Order: sequence, then structure tokens, then C-alpha cells
Amino acid sequence: MNTRPPVCVTRTIVAPVAAAYAAWSTDAGWNTWFAKKSKVDLKVGGRYSTASGDAGEFTRITDGKAIEFTWENPKHKPGTLVEAAFKPKGIGNDKCVVTVSHERIQTRAEADDLKDAWTGVLTTLKKVLEKQHPRAEKPPRVRDDNPRPRRGRAGSS
Repeated sequence: MNTRPPVCVTRTIVAPVAAAYAAWSTDAGWNTWFAKKSKVDLKVGGRYSTASGDAGEFTRITDGKAIEFTWENPKHKPGTLVEAAFKPKGIGNDKCVVTVSHERIQTRAEADDLKDAWTGVLTTLKKVLEKQHPRAEKPPRVRDDNPRPRRGRAGSS
């Protein structure tokens, strides 16, 4: 069997990790960004399904950090494995990085198809979460009325 490297798609989202993870954890979450009529039983050995025929089993869950599941749609890359990973980004709790890796892909055409599909799905997730979690307005910059003297300029004493 000649498997290709995994397809990886990453999005930085202006929303907390907890919000991104929650969107992957429930029926309601999946229904907003992945597929309508989704059923999600998030536990190891639990199953998911969608109206479009996607289905599988959750194989590993690291609460708040990663979800791994099988992909069993007989019409669309059966026998493959997906991992969604969630990491905070930046100093505050207002951004995260979501990375989807899809493994056990057989052909270049399948890899290209999956990359396009996950790119679209994560773009939708980003739009949904950023609408639900708008970035707080930054406070205006305060002008410093006592600027520091510049150093190292010719002719300065």
C-alpha cells in the first residue's frame, strides 16, 4: 500500500481555544460549520455521522487539545484518519490555531480533494467563530507628551 503524507490544513482563528474545541465537540457545533444533521458522541469509541454520509469513530480525545477520528464514508476516502488539534496563539486568550491532519491517503487526487475540502471547512469554522467571538476593540494609543531623546544621532550632545 502506497500511502501519501497526511494532508494538513491550518487556520488561525480570532476566538479562544475553548470555543474552537467546543465547535468540534457537539451536534450543535458541527451543524454550524461542518454538515447539517450531524450527530456527535464525543468519547473514545463514540461515533459521529452527517446527513451527507460522513461517519466514523472517535479514537483519541485530549480534552481541549485534540480530537482524532476515523473517516468511514464509503463514497469519500474510507479507511482514513483525521486529527483536529487546537492550540492557543498569542499573548491573550483571544486567538487559536486549528490544524486538521488527514492521514492514510492513497492517491494524489484524493490528497488534493481533501486539502480543498478541509480548507473550505476550516474557512467556514473561522467565519462562524469570529462572528460569535468578535475581537474586543483595542484601546486608542496614547500619545506620549514627553518623548525620549533620540540616541546616536550625529551632532547631538
